[in-house]
Amino acid sequence: GRGKWLYAASLGAFALSLSAKPMGVTLPPALLLFDWMRGKRLDITSIKETLPFFALAALAGVLTLFWVSQSGMGAEQIALARRVLFAFYSLWFYFSKAFVPSELSCFYPYPSPHNALPWSYFFSAVAVGALGLAAWRLLRGHRAAAGGLLFFALSVLPVLGFFPVGKTVVADRYSYLAHVGLFLSCAVLLESLYSKLKPGRVAATVPLSALAAITALAWQANTRCLVWKDSVALWNNALSQNKTEPLIRAKLIEGYLELGNAQGASTACEAAVKDGVFDAETLNNCAAAYDREGKPAQAEKTLEAAARLYPDHAALQYNLGVLR
Repeated sequence: GRGKWLYAASLGAFALSLSAKPMGVTLPPALLLFDWMRGKRLDITSIKETLPFFALAALAGVLTLFWVSQSGMGAEQIALARRVLFAFYSLWFYFSKAFVPSELSCFYPYPSPHNALPWSYFFSAVAVGALGLAAWRLLRGHRAAAGGLLFFALSVLPVLGFFPVGKTVVADRYSYLAHVGLFLSCAVLLESLYSKLKPGRVAATVPLSALAAITALAWQANTRCLVWKDSVALWNNALSQNKTEPLIRAKLIEGYLELGNAQGASTACEAAVKDGVFDAETLNNCAAAYDREGKPAQAEKTLEAAARLYPDHAALQYNLGVLR
């Protein structure tokens, strides 16, 4: 019947979403969570309905982990204790930044594996534990609020750092959907609080406080949009918060080149070399900046020095051959 076709269509759409973004693996448990939030009993029938979704999610998870291990982007060398602290840090980051979105960046690098972790990672473990205990005591009897908080945690679970990928410990974009659940919990709790207050000045502070918070967040979002207006503004903002990460320098130079500003790119190159914060990609972009600025000799000199430092970097060797 029509129901079977809709079920098949939803399963197909889920498969397509997984092929585009493995983050969709959280949908099957979320479906069960939604049933629980609506007061539906989780019996064998409801679980059977989600089994094909769980099977697709499991397949996507296995394929993703295989690809990560083959690409060399995994974290085989990161100790388990660090991964656990990464997870606590990430969860606290996504929760706290929802309410105090300050010091945001487009790039949050992992801490150096050669140094002890910053205190913020250990604080996050304590904060998440306290938050969990408070939520357990506060949300009993508020199924929708508890479900919203569980949806938040569930949605960010794949990117909490147990299986680190790439060069960022957290990323703002991972929490966009998850925040829907978090703010659902806030709305339910505020409504419950408001219903218990007697009409008057005290009761009026609840909607006024909510309006003030929304206004502040809207202002912050508008301010953040100005940072994302182009690559130069974006990476300059990242540089203002982290001056020791070579990738930021490389991306900033690349941003200037995208805008056709070779002089700005050259200035960024000089700053990176002066600060001693560069890698193969940074020097490769520096050579491109000098070449576009009409300084092929300086570009070749930069590539020669970079090739000696990074002899296995293919792009450096290729560009050096082109200049010669």
